[in-house]
Amino acid sequence: MMAFALVIVLVVSIVFPRNLVSPEAYDYACDVTSSGAKLCLHPADVSVRAQIEPLIDKAVMLTGTQNATYAEYVPGDLAPGQGRTVFTIVFDGSGNIDTEQVVHNLDSQILFTGRQCLQEQRDGNGSDIVLAELDSRVSGKSETTMEDDTRLFSGHLEPGAGFQSMSDKEFTSWLKAHWAEASSCTMKEDALP
Repeated sequence: MMAFALVIVLVVSIVFPRNLVSPEAYDYACDVTSSGAKLCLHPADVSVRAQIEPLIDKAVMLTGTQNATYAEYVPGDLAPGQGRTVFTIVFDGSGNIDTEQVVHNLDSQILFTGRQCLQEQRDGNGSDIVLAELDSRVSGKSETTMEDDTRLFSGHLEPGAGFQSMSDKEFTSWLKAHWAEASSCTMKEDALP
């Protein structure tokens, strides 16, 4: 009889296995930034809020988005999205955030609202140039190189070269006027300044 009970327990445990470790429940740590955006981070990443918040505020200012919620993507989150822009916080090997990757991920999620342009849509498309300009403005790093300067002085302007002469306010106005084309990956390069 004892052997029969042991067999039953063994069969039930194989057919209906129980997780030995279950995911730990958590609530996002959410606070409102100075731009009025809501920034939600996994509790383990609250220590990098001071690095993330200025990037969110700059992106909000440049894109003109209002009352939005930006949430860190956490693998296994059962409800990604739900009215929020989900972006990934990328860390470098020493535990610091990789600002360029965070900015690019954040900007692409804002501009393309959670979807990426397919490669076929990108060929000859100005949306990637708009995204690159947004990235450089949010990160505070200029994309201008010596080669770009040479092309400007030689009279050969690349698509999007006109962004260099725009202030942030002018860029925001231009982006607002061209948002539909840029965000739907239908922006033509000849429509860029």
